[in-house]
Amino acid sequence: MKNITFQALQIKMTNAIEKYIRKRLDGFEKLLHINSDNVDTLGCHVRIRREMAEHHKKGKDVYHVDATIEHNGQSYRADANRDDLYTAIDEVKDDLSRLITKDLSIKRVAERQSGAKVKRLLRSG
Repeated sequence: MKNITFQALQIKMTNAIEKYIRKRLDGFEKLLHINSDNVDTLGCHVRIRREMAEHHKKGKDVYHVDATIEHNGQSYRADANRDDLYTAIDEVKDDLSRLITKDLSIKRVAERQSGAKVKRLLRSG
């Protein structure tokens, strides 16, 4: 995915983290049927924050990752809080994948149902 903006709070955004996120989000172009004609309709914003809180598991850092993908006026958002940054990124990726797949499935069912209604109308007409 090319159009990704990153925001890092209380953590340094390294090349390794950015590369890992890009690798995880690459599959969404195929899932959303993105090609060279409509690549500009896809945008993604990823925010990473590290919290140094005592109340979370005895002083360990907690990483908060949230991502928003926008495509053709539709917005998909997921977030995760974990002790490990890479685990949080993976969880966000899985949640986004689940949301997008569910939305596309609902749209496909609606298209099929409307096509069936038209077919019934033409047969009875």
